Amino acid sequence: MTSKLCADAGVVREGLQRLQRDAQLSCEKCQRDGNAFADAFLTAASAHASVAESSSSAMVDAFTRAAASFPHQPPNDIGASATAPAAAAVEASPEQPPNADSSMVEERVLSFRLTSTSGKPPTNDGPARLRLSPDELAGVFGFYQPWELARVAPKIGKMVFDGAAKGYTHLTIDGSDKGGVRQLRERLPLELAYRWGQRATNHTHLHVIYPCWASSWCRGIWVAILEGNAAARKAMRERREEGQAEGGASAAAAASRQDSPSAASSIKVLSFEKDSDDGVLYHVGDVVSAEPLSPSPSPVNLSALEEVHAMPYDCAAVRTDDRVWHTPSVRVMTFKANSALDERRELKEWMTSCEHLETFDGGLRPYDKVDLLRVPPVGTSLARLRSIGTLNAGVLIDDELADLQEALVERGCRKSLSELPIVAEWGVPCKWVLCELARLSEAVLQPQALDKPQVVRVTGPENLMGLELIEWMADESSQVQKLVREFAAVAGVVVYKNELTDPNAAADTVYFPSATIFRCPPQHLSAEVVDGLARTVANSMPQCRTIELVDIGTHSDAAKNAVVFLSALKRHMSTREGQGGGEGGGSSSSEGEGERRLSVRILVSAGDILDHSRPLQEWASHDLPVIDEVHIDVEGDLPAGATEEAFNGSLMASLTGLSRAGVSKASAALWQHPMREFCIWGRLQFNMQMFNMQPGVRWLFNREPALAALITMRGNAITVARRT
Repeated sequence: MTSKLCADAGVVREGLQRLQRDAQLSCEKCQRDGNAFADAFLTAASAHASVAESSSSAMVDAFTRAAASFPHQPPNDIGASATAPAAAAVEASPEQPPNADSSMVEERVLSFRLTSTSGKPPTNDGPARLRLSPDELAGVFGFYQPWELARVAPKIGKMVFDGAAKGYTHLTIDGSDKGGVRQLRERLPLELAYRWGQRATNHTHLHVIYPCWASSWCRGIWVAILEGNAAARKAMRERREEGQAEGGASAAAAASRQDSPSAASSIKVLSFEKDSDDGVLYHVGDVVSAEPLSPSPSPVNLSALEEVHAMPYDCAAVRTDDRVWHTPSVRVMTFKANSALDERRELKEWMTSCEHLETFDGGLRPYDKVDLLRVPPVGTSLARLRSIGTLNAGVLIDDELADLQEALVERGCRKSLSELPIVAEWGVPCKWVLCELARLSEAVLQPQALDKPQVVRVTGPENLMGLELIEWMADESSQVQKLVREFAAVAGVVVYKNELTDPNAAADTVYFPSATIFRCPPQHLSAEVVDGLARTVANSMPQCRTIELVDIGTHSDAAKNAVVFLSALKRHMSTREGQGGGEGGGSSSSEGEGERRLSVRILVSAGDILDHSRPLQEWASHDLPVIDEVHIDVEGDLPAGATEEAFNGSLMASLTGLSRAGVSKASAALWQHPMREFCIWGRLQFNMQMFNMQPGVRWLFNREPALAALITMRGNAITVARRT
C-alpha cells in the first residue's frame, strides 16, 4: 500500500515540475513579445507552482520514510516497494540534499533507471536535441552567420530562429580578400539588412572591413542594420508602455521590477577597418550598396552609441540634414581621410553634440582638427577631452598650431589632454615649429603628461634632422629641449649645414641612437670643425654606417676634403671603440668584433676628376676606417680644353685606386647635360670594346688582381666590384 502512495506522489511532483517549466517558458515568450500584462500573471502562476512542487517533494520524502519503517510487506507489494524508492531517488530534486533517514533505503536501490511503470505507457523522451529548451537551442544557433542561420530557419522554427538572431552581439561586415564572403554581403538587399537589424536587438558592436580604396563599399548595408536595430528597440519600448497602460497598476508594478528595454539602438561601438593594401585593388566603379535606404522621417535614436573608430570621411557623409541621428553619448570619435580631396564638412554633423568626447581624431592634418573642433559653439565644453589623435608637424602652414591651441582652450580644454603624439613628415620640423609645438603642449597637456614621450616617428624618404638643433636648443625652454631630444632619438639622417658655432655641441652625448647616415658638404673646413664633426659621428651616432659628403653644388678639392674627414673619423672611432686596423698602409690588424664598416658617397665635379683625383687614386695610402663601398657622383661638364679620353682615364684610375685599397665596390655616376652624357659614355663604351683604353684602365686588366674584378655599366653609372 505505501509503495503505491510513493509512486502516486512521484507522479504528482513530476506533473508540477512540468507545469512550472511550461509557465516559465510562457513568461519568457511574453517578455520577448513585450506583453507585460500576461507576463505579470504568468510570473505569479509560476511562483505558486514552485511552492506546490516543494510541498510535493516533502510529501514524497514522507511516504518514502513510511515505506522504510515496514519490515514486512505483502508479497504483492514487494515488486512495487522495490521500485518506489528507486523512482523517488530518480525524481529527487538535485537542489535538495540527501535525506539522512532514507540513506539506508537508497543504499539498497539497484543501479538501474526506471523507464516505465506497470500499468502506464513507456516514456518516450525522443532525441537529445529535442530535450533542449528553445533558449538553449537559440544559444547554439546564435554562433551561425546570418546567411547560415537563414538556411536552417525552416528546420529550427521561428522561436529558435528569432532567439538566435536576438542573441547576436557582434557583427562584422567583411569585405576583405581574406574573408572570402564579400559577394555574399554585396548580394544582401538593403531591406533584408534592415530586417536583420530589427532581429538583432541585443547587437552591441558593428564592425566594417571595406576593400582597399573603396571605403563606401556596402555603406547602405551597415546603415540599414544600424537603423533597423534602433527601430526595433523603439517598437519594443512602445509595446511595453502600451501593455503597462492596459494592465493597470499591477502590470506596471511587475514591469518596474524588470529591466525595461531602452528606446535607443543597442549598438555601442561602430568601427571600420581598411583591407590590407596588398589585396586585390577594388575598383571604385564596382562599389555596391553604397547608397542607403531613404532616411527615416523621425530622428534615429543612437544614444547608446559610445565609440566610433576610424570612420572614413565618405562614410561619415551619410549623416546629413535629412538623416538625423541622435548621438549624445559618444566618447570616442576618430575619422580617417582616404585622400587629400576628402571634404571635412562631411564630418560636421558628428560634432553637433560632443560634450562627452574623451578621444577625438579628425585626421593627421592640424587644420582638419581645427575646423572640426570649431563646429560646436564657443560655449560648448570639451573639458572631458583627453586625446585629439596624432599631430603631423611636417605639413604645417601659417598659424595652424596657434589656431589649434585657441580652439581647444576656448572650449575648456586647458591642461586636460593626457597625450599629444607627434609625427613629422619630410624630416624634423624647423625651429619655429618646435617652439609652437612646445607652447601647444604646455597649454593643453596635463602637467604629468608633459614628461611623457610625444614624438612617435619621423617619416619621409630621408628622415632628416639638422645637427645645429642640438646647439640651438640650449637657450630654449625645457619643453623645446625635450622635443628636440625626442626627434633626435628617431632621426635617421643627421645633416651639418655650416651653422654650428661649437662643433663639439653634440660630441659627447648619444643624441642620435637611430641615425644611420651623416651628411655634410665636401668643402674645406677648419681642423677644429672637422675634429668636432668626426667626434660627433663616432660618439653620438653609434648606428651610423654611411657618410655622405654631398651638397647642392660641387666644391673644389672634394676628394681631398673627404679623405681629411674620414681620417679624423678613424682616429675618434679608434679612441672610442678601441679598434685598430683600417684601410691602406699595409695594416694587418684584425677588425674588432663591433667595428663599423662604412659606405661613403662623395660629390665631385668633372674638373676635379681630371685635375684633383689623386686622393682617390691613392686611397690605399691613407689611414681610413674600414670602408666597403665608395660611390662618386660626378656633376658638371668638362672644363674647356679637356678631352674625353683624359676624363675617362682619370675616372677609371680613381675607381681602380679605390678597388685596390680593398673597397668591395667602387662606382661612379655622371650627372650632366643629356647630350654630353651620351657622348662621353658612348665613347667610353666604344673605347673599352676596342680595348683602346688609357693606361690606368689598361692596368686594371693587365695586372693579376684584375682577374678578381668585375666592371659593369648601367645607364649613367660604372661600377668596379671585387669578386668575393
